[in-house]
Amino acid sequence: MSPPTVVPLTRRILVFYNAFKARRKIKVTMPTLEGTTLGRYHLICQLGQGGMAEVYLASDDQLHRKVAIKVVHLSQEDDIARFRREAELLGPLTHEHILPVFDFGVQGPWHYLVMPYLSEGTLRDRLQVRGPLSSEEAGLLLEQIASAVHYAHERGILHRDLKPSNILLRDETFVYVADFGIAKVLSQKRKLTQTGVVLGTPEYLAPELLEQPASPSTEVYALGVLLYEMLTGQLPFTGPTALAIMQQASAPPVPPSHLNPTISLPVDRVVLRALEKDPACRFPTPQALAQAYRRALVEPAAPLPSPPALASTSRRSAWSRPLALLIVGLLGALLLSAVAFWFGTTLHGASLPAPAHTQVAPVGAIPAPTLIPSPTLIPSPTLIPSPTLIPSPTATSTPCSVTDGAHLLDPAQVCQAAHTLAYPVTVYATNTFSQGDSQFDSLSQSLVTSPRLIVIAIKVQPSAGPGPPQVHVDIVGGIFVPLTDAQYHQAINVFYQAVQTGSFTLATLKAIQTLHMEGA
Repeated sequence: MSPPTVVPLTRRILVFYNAFKARRKIKVTMPTLEGTTLGRYHLICQLGQGGMAEVYLASDDQLHRKVAIKVVHLSQEDDIARFRREAELLGPLTHEHILPVFDFGVQGPWHYLVMPYLSEGTLRDRLQVRGPLSSEEAGLLLEQIASAVHYAHERGILHRDLKPSNILLRDETFVYVADFGIAKVLSQKRKLTQTGVVLGTPEYLAPELLEQPASPSTEVYALGVLLYEMLTGQLPFTGPTALAIMQQASAPPVPPSHLNPTISLPVDRVVLRALEKDPACRFPTPQALAQAYRRALVEPAAPLPSPPALASTSRRSAWSRPLALLIVGLLGALLLSAVAFWFGTTLHGASLPAPAHTQVAPVGAIPAPTLIPSPTLIPSPTLIPSPTLIPSPTATSTPCSVTDGAHLLDPAQVCQAAHTLAYPVTVYATNTFSQGDSQFDSLSQSLVTSPRLIVIAIKVQPSAGPGPPQVHVDIVGGIFVPLTDAQYHQAINVFYQAVQTGSFTLATLKAIQTLHMEGA
């Protein structure tokens, strides 16, 4: 049996580079469509131009709303095939973080795809204007993007071009995955590309794509690059040409924390694992990557704990564990001081004056040295948590954040009610969380990113039969929110009673009112 043939790295890179160049073809120059009409859509202005299509802002004359229309000319045969397939793939995908398709049509030589218009632009725009995101902001967006990609994978679809310009923002905290133009159906044998042609953007391509087809693992790698870019504002690998970029096949990335010192080591490890060269060493799924990142956010080494009186008020806080470490350290220091005192007393006991016979030193005599333990052995009082660490809550201008992927709530009413509390409030609602209640409770715990934050997390799961949907809510708070488990559960029970009316906004308002009455 002959040994397997090893293809030199240089040759593999050249194969990729040639394939990448083969993708570049001269586009037919098309007249602008501004001011024209396709179907019932009046095209207002061009928003952008991608690899295979032009995108226009348009008005829907029937529904009286703004939409975005992607347009491809009939002369672009390969692009038309991919364009049609994008419409076919997106039609049955109903995920809150996958950009939906409103309509698809053909008029003359033009094929067009109608989608929602999002004025906030792309994640690429946001990174260019405002720079890197905080670890918490990146985690919130990663959770949504990974959920959408994982959903597509479960239905046998690979996106194959995950990057910031294909992530659209509805607002600061809600994103959509868009542009499935080169997506691949895993079970489909029909090919839309030439043999050896690698589709995608070089900076986000996993090294094994030089020799192997796309897979869920290559998408995990792309998510790792995307996460790296959100945290640092930079790409792990870049270069003037595809050939230079593919040097990543043998070079390790610079750890994100070297570029952004605010990134914790647990977060660092998650990002670097997603960027592993060996697919077997990466996270097995996008969801696993998001879950690991969520755990890394609450793992640190972190903030000082609250005083024991507050720490005992609620076991539901993610900030209480460091208190035990502080107590152990304090007891250890006291024990060390006691041992040192005993050792000094034993060693010099013969020279100590008897306590019952106090001696008076003669005038001019040098006083005998005292054997009081050195003050440096006594634990510094700064080791005890200072009461000034407890924020003085104010009842005005408390921040409020509502992430409502299920479209259940009226954010304005919720935030207006939240201002009655002395603590910031985050409300998270979803109808696509497929795991159990205990896993959802873990998610709500991970959203407590501040010792003064209250989180109201709502999960709605459609019923398999004709009955009402299943609702699960979890309400938790940081260590500085002086509520007990019983008080949190009282707010949860009030929510369940109020949601029977069918109004999630009313139920949330009732829960907030209960928290206020309980002292939050």
